[in-house]
Amino acid sequence: MISKYWQLINNTVIKDIFGGAELNKRVKKERIEFFGAVLIGGIVPVVLILTGIIPYSWRFIVIFTIAIGLIIIEKMRHGISWLDLGFRRDNLETSVYANIILSIAIVALLLTAFAGDLIRQPIMVHDPMFYVFYVILLAPIQELLFRSIVFAKFKRCAIERPATKIILSALIFVIPHLIYRDGIILAVSLSIGLVWGWMYNRYPNFIGVALSHSILGATAIAVGLI
Repeated sequence: MISKYWQLINNTVIKDIFGGAELNKRVKKERIEFFGAVLIGGIVPVVLILTGIIPYSWRFIVIFTIAIGLIIIEKMRHGISWLDLGFRRDNLETSVYANIILSIAIVALLLTAFAGDLIRQPIMVHDPMFYVFYVILLAPIQELLFRSIVFAKFKRCAIERPATKIILSALIFVIPHLIYRDGIILAVSLSIGLVWGWMYNRYPNFIGVALSHSILGATAIAVGLI
């Protein structure tokens, strides 16, 4: 079973990332810049937080700063449009509908598991204002960073295979969750990252996936899944 998954990843993600001689110089440069951004904007901050160099309490500020910084860089250097970031009307209704159906189904499963004592007790205790902050700012900012910007960069990097985009975006989404040092959070982040990656690849619209993230993230925190 593991060997089959590894073969799938090797035949899609790894080959698509490293490409071959057919890649032109522009694409190679874009890929170097992309993975450099993942290293500097994703892995380095996590290491700094885990080692205490950046205070844990600053984690949300770090996410906001990275997201805004990347948008400014992309718009100034490459002229990336809001359409490229998933701000569009042509598929808004379809995206919102699909994401709401998905969210309702998963929320129902979470509440059923919670009622049956199948989920651990909540490990994050937050006042109501946290959920307002999460729904209005934190969840949308994460989607802007890990779906909108990442998928726009995939396009510039000529990474076109759906499986590669979905798997790679989910792995990148897991990186900031390493600061919680919790296996369940990492497993949930990877799983839902794959789902949202598929959803965004199928319906590339920021509003739809941000709405789903707000609903599912707040519910998962409330019932103790994360």
